[in-house]
Amino acid sequence: MTFTIKRPTRSVEIVTDLQALQDSIVAASEAQEAKGKTGVQALRQRAAELTQQVDESTLVLTLHGLNASQWNQIVIKRTDSKGNRLVKDWPGMISDALPVMLSSAHVKTDPDTTVELTASNLSELLSGLADSQVAELMQTVQVLNTPATSVPKALRELTSPTD
Repeated sequence: MTFTIKRPTRSVEIVTDLQALQDSIVAASEAQEAKGKTGVQALRQRAAELTQQVDESTLVLTLHGLNASQWNQIVIKRTDSKGNRLVKDWPGMISDALPVMLSSAHVKTDPDTTVELTASNLSELLSGLADSQVAELMQTVQVLNTPATSVPKALRELTSPTD
């Protein structure tokens, strides 16, 4: 019998039109506040149009975890010693990891059409992200590269037959 390791995967949505996102949130809030008043339907329609615009500008990246050797090489390369502290360059780690973690990419509204992203494209995309988008990517990269490796005791207890 042969066993292979199936790495964890996760999809991350990256909105590229942050202005449309902000406008859609405002429009949805205005529509919510206008419930029961005249003009609410127009506000809902505006929110729907903006949400569609956001979805059309959203890139969906499917990422997979790396094996320990690959991930450790990236961590070592992007960790610096400052006095008695080790400082990790998370944006640098993401920049190094994303090209090898990327399984696929597509636009949210067109999941059947693959978007080809090179390391250069990814680097350019990363440099334009908002801090909150970088933080979300950092969390995803961390979770995918430090997965659970055994079934937690609480899960075993929850799923075991009771007496």
